[in-house]
Amino acid sequence: MVQELDKLQAVRDLDPGTQGPTVGMWRSLSGMQHGHAYALVLNSIAHDEEEILGGRRQMVSISDNAFQTAAGAANLMVVNGMKLYIRRCTRP
Repeated sequence: MVQELDKLQAVRDLDPGTQGPTVGMWRSLSGMQHGHAYALVLNSIAHDEEEILGGRRQMVSISDNAFQTAAGAANLMVVNGMKLYIRRCTRP
């Protein structure tokens, strides 16, 4: 699936400078959804740290910056997907 993102028409219709970051954010969100630690650490901020035997317990949540970036990427994909849908539905 990872190799297919760049082939989607909704991604190809993005400005060239926006394609890479949008695919990167998609992959990052996918990593968080699938429980990959790298994605969680990259996109989160820690709250309520507590020392425990053998380590530390922390509550984490998505950072504002990561959330805004993800929302922007999702918005671009939705708008381009809608444009593609309209084009396909209005062609003779």
